[in-house]
Formats: sequence, structure tokens, C-alpha cells
Amino acid sequence: MPTRWETFSISPEGGLVENVASLKQGIEMPGSAARLVNFEPSIDGGYRRINGYTKFSATEVTGTGQIFGVAFFEGSSIAVRNGNIYESSGGAWSNIATGRTHTTKHRFHIINLNGTRKIIGVDGSNYPYSWDGSAFTNINGTTDINACTHVAQFKDHIFYASGGLVTFSVPFDETDFTVADGAGSFRVEDDVTGMFVFRERLYVFTESSIMVLDGDSQADWRLTSVTEDIGCIEEDTIQEVAGDVAFLSNDGIRLLGATDRIGDFSNQVSSRPVQQNFINFRDTYSQFSSCVIRGKSQYRIFGFTAGRTAESTESYIATQFEAQNPMSFDWAEMVGVPVYSIDSQIYQGDEYIVFVGEATGYVYLMESGISFDGTDITAQYWTPYLSITDPTIRKTLYKIWAYYDPEGDINGDLTLNYDFNRSTKIQPDTITFTQTGGGALYGTAIYGTATYAGATQDAVLETNLLGSGQTVQLRFDFSGSEPFVIDTILLEYAQEDRN
Repeated sequence: MPTRWETFSISPEGGLVENVASLKQGIEMPGSAARLVNFEPSIDGGYRRINGYTKFSATEVTGTGQIFGVAFFEGSSIAVRNGNIYESSGGAWSNIATGRTHTTKHRFHIINLNGTRKIIGVDGSNYPYSWDGSAFTNINGTTDINACTHVAQFKDHIFYASGGLVTFSVPFDETDFTVADGAGSFRVEDDVTGMFVFRERLYVFTESSIMVLDGDSQADWRLTSVTEDIGCIEEDTIQEVAGDVAFLSNDGIRLLGATDRIGDFSNQVSSRPVQQNFINFRDTYSQFSSCVIRGKSQYRIFGFTAGRTAESTESYIATQFEAQNPMSFDWAEMVGVPVYSIDSQIYQGDEYIVFVGEATGYVYLMESGISFDGTDITAQYWTPYLSITDPTIRKTLYKIWAYYDPEGDINGDLTLNYDFNRSTKIQPDTITFTQTGGGALYGTAIYGTATYAGATQDAVLETNLLGSGQTVQLRFDFSGSEPFVIDTILLEYAQEDRN
């Protein structure tokens, strides 16, 4: 009786999952990933290799040492180095302020109180300042805001946080702190780690609590507690994404809005699928930063430690899908992007993401180019161990079709790993495959023949396979190439004997 060949389909979706037993993951979530590096779960489907980054300006920011902060404002990048503040629209850097002390991270907030957009800078060492693109103003109307670390606009007031003291200006003037005209202050128990306006409320974070300010003016402000058990433990991780607010707490990434709706934090850890590695990630790095990519419904969180190489620097990508539970993300890991300070802004309909890393002197533009400023982007997608059908039955694999949506060259290796890589199991050799961007189709393999069909608009890796086992893991390792999407994978197999 001839062997009956069957087809097993894998739709890459679900992202990186590390909190489910491997066999269960392969049975219940075959499209999820056991390893997903420098891919992003795409809102258009599949896993897409991430974009790269390029220099915002070919000229280094004047000075030496660490750039302590960066922002994007009205078509230009603002950078802080050696006690000076610089601006560039992509060319040379112009000095807009000097003589300041900078020893810690510089933070920015864009305001608009009277029709004029300004950017406010705070740094934990000096008085804050504002810049409207032409005029620099030192904000020193009260000593209470000297060395403040966070700033936010709420109900036409500007709020400044220094330690546990939050001071707010009069309406429509970030420099006036006259109490009789509507200014004032309040204290929270611990140092403020962030302030964020969400759904017409001002949330004030500390490491161990979250407070919320309601009301319209000094006359009716009401400061109440959201929780006194959970807070934001790392500054610069608070971001609004997909209609909620994400932040790093002591047990992972949480979502503020979802938590506040039900009043219970214990069920709102959105980093649960990558929890253990995420805790290790939190413990590995000394500083963190984050950004959103609005067009992709993405939240990205970056770890940074001075002196750590780019190749060993990890970050995480979280993508929100509307069809899923709004409290959850699909996760992926990013390696090779060291970020100390980052800012994401919409300007004239386009999204700009600028960042600085180790003390190179350059400001970079994320989501730009096909490499990490000239360094190839390596990427990995490993499926979970797939039982395909019954995990006690041996399967022989004969062929694979991997469907891609390429934007250029695709180069990679495919390794089949049977039965959890047991030492007694003979594993087949690695398959190497290639497609060039001009439509030239060719491939090589140690066994069988790996080829692509179709133009670069759609590509199919089609190759014969060897080996058998009760379970199999597909390990795709890609070298430098332009972005592409892994869309669908088909395996042709036959069921053999039950062990």
C-alpha cells in the first residue's frame, strides 16, 4: 500500500511565547515562535523582518562623551551634549543653549498652550527651559522646579516633578507660578518616575504607586490613588499604545487603562508570554527607554548599559492586534539596537523616531534603511516543536513550501531539529537558500534543492526534506537582507509507526 502524504499548514502568528511547555505550544499555537529575533509580528499578517536605522545627520553632535537626550521637534532633532543644547534639521548642528550641567538623562515634552508649539526640556540638574524653534527661555519662576526630572501638560497647566513634589504653572503660561493666579503644588510619597495624561486625567507614577489627578483647575483638583502596590519602576518606559498606556512595573509590562477599568493589577501583566526572559532583561540593564511606532501599533522597550556591545544589546517589540484581547501583545525580541534616549513624533503626516545610543556622537533615525547603519541585520524565526498530529506517532517529512512577501534579497538557513534534539537522534544537515532582489531565482541545499518560484513580489522556498521524528522544530536563520514577511509555511509529510 503506498504511503499517504499529507500537508500541515503553519500561519506565523502569536509572536514569541516562552511561558508554555514546548509540546503544548506546538500543538495549540503552531504559528507562534520559540525564538523570534529581529522580526516583528505584523498587523498585516505574518512575521516581518524589522527595518534598520540610519544616521539622522552625517555630522556628529559637537562635543565628546554621552549624548544625554534627544527629541524630534518641528522637523529638527534636538540633542544635549557637554552642557550644550543643539538643533539640526539633518545637516550641521547649531548651538541653541550653553553652560548647563548634564549628568543624567534629559527628557522632553512638547506643549501648546496658546497656539505656539514649544518643547520643554528637563534634566534633573538645571531649571527647565522651553524652545519654540527660535527663542530659548529658561523657566526659573520658582526654585521648586529646579532640577526637576519630568514634565507634562494637563488642562492648560504645565506640571513639573522634582523628587516627590509636583508643581504646576498658571493656565496658559509655563513660566508663571503665582498661586493667586492658579498655580500650586502637591506631594506624593515617593519620587516621581513619570507623569502621563490619559483619558482627560493626569497619572503620576512612582516606583510603588500610581496616583491620578482629576478636575479642571486649581479650584477642583482631586488627587486619588489608583494603586499603592504597583508602580513604574523604570523611568522612560511609559507610552500610550493602541488606546492604552504601557509601563514597566516590577513584574513586567503592564497596561494602565485596562488595569484602571477593573481596578485589579494582578491580571494585567501583558508581558506574560515572555515573562521570565523579560525579568532577566529588566535585571540585566541599568537604564531603559521606550517608544511607540503608531503605524504598526507597536510598543518598543530598550535596555541600555554603557560599554555593552550593540551585538549583545537586547530590546523587545510588542504589537497590539485589534482582534485580540486589548490587554495583550504579540512579542518579539530585537538585538543590535543600543538605545540610551529615544523620541517618536508625527510631523507633517510622517512618523519620525530619533535615538542615541553609546557615546558615538551621532543621532540615528529608526525605521530607516535596511541595515543597522551599515551592519547587516541577522534574524531568527524558530517554530515550537511541532507534533503535527499525534505526538506519539513518527512522521517523515518530505517537502517544505515557505511563502514570503519579499522587499529584496532573502538569504538564510533552514535547520530541522527532530525530537527535542535528543543526543541519540540523527539530525539532517542545514539547508541554505537565497533569492536576489532583481528577480534572479536560485538556491542551494546540502540535500535536495532549495528554489524560489515567482518574482520578488511573491517568493516561495520549495525544497525536499529528510528525516523523521515524533516532533520537529523548523529553525530559520537569516543573514543580512532587505525586509520581508514570512507569510505561510506548508509541510508535506507521511505518518509512520506509533512508538
